[in-house]
Amino acid sequence: MSRLSIILIIIFSVGEIIGQTDLSIFSFQAGIVRNFQDDWSNTDNDLTALYFNAGIGGKLITDNLNWQISIGYLDESINTPLPVADYETINHTYYDVNFKILYDVLPLFTATQKFQLLTIAGINYSFIEEENISFPANDNSSDNLLQPYIGIQTNIELITNLKLLVEVGSLVGVSDKYLGRYVLLSGLKYIF
Repeated sequence: MSRLSIILIIIFSVGEIIGQTDLSIFSFQAGIVRNFQDDWSNTDNDLTALYFNAGIGGKLITDNLNWQISIGYLDESINTPLPVADYETINHTYYDVNFKILYDVLPLFTATQKFQLLTIAGINYSFIEEENISFPANDNSSDNLLQPYIGIQTNIELITNLKLLVEVGSLVGVSDKYLGRYVLLSGLKYIF
């Protein structure tokens, strides 16, 4: 088989997938994410931060398989140094872009779409800004991070085309500096 034949097969295969994809979902989520601070169990330090996320998505090939692209924002809102000796307190602010594939497992068991249970696999790309709270004279820094994401989402129909969603997931750790972090979100999903 020639290279041209292989390239044409790939183009037609991708074209078929794109041809069966639609844009039919808008979602907004808010929740908590495990922040980047170390777990100092002898302090009252809150280890979560408020997170906002908005996205678009739709059907991917079949009704049971969906795609989603979203953007999110998180600020740890740490304004004072943590009460731990010889520890540098860093406030992290980050913006992220997520790409997720969601698979609805319930149509295998029931024909109703009033309640959905979806498994999620995806990629999260974050742009992270670090502000040194302990030593403000030090330079602030920034970093980029690409992490796998896995989770479960439930959707409950409130009214026609509007669903309440709850998502539990995990950003998988990829280094010692950025360990895995849990994600708890709830929000609304509008299907148009």
